[in-house]
Amino acid sequence: MKLIEVEWVDSASQDGWQFKPSRGGRVATCRTAGYLIHETKRRLVIAGSISPEQVMSPLTIPKVAITRRRRLR
Repeated sequence: MKLIEVEWVDSASQDGWQFKPSRGGRVATCRTAGYLIHETKRRLVIAGSISPEQVMSPLTIPKVAITRRRRLR
């Protein structure tokens, strides 16, 4: 099973009253490392822990959100 690191963008929000952003809101840049469980044309699924029968807390990331991807050794 491949071990990968993915950098991706996600929605971000702020709590409470805020001044209107002059150029729109911000997005969060995230980094996730784990085992590549499944991949399709539109998304990939990563899990940090695996066993022969199970995966723990799999994360599905849309490929349009991915800005960088690399294989780990």
